[in-house]
Amino acid sequence: MRLSAGQSAEVTTAFIELLGAHRSRQPQRCTCLDVGRRYLYESRASGFRREIEIDRDGLVVTYPDFWQRG
Repeated sequence: MRLSAGQSAEVTTAFIELLGAHRSRQPQRCTCLDVGRRYLYESRASGFRREIEIDRDGLVVTYPDFWQRG
């Protein structure tokens, strides 16, 4: 998203279960905490929040309580 530190963007993503046919829209907000490295993910539909870490290509490296890329 190329956000500056402290800048936020509201987006809608799709959640697709791999083993099922369930799909859902997920309204969310992403706030840049550290340019090119850390973002705060917040669901706009619930109180869910996680700080995620990305790599230089913008792909998620760490998603606390769910997974970490090896």
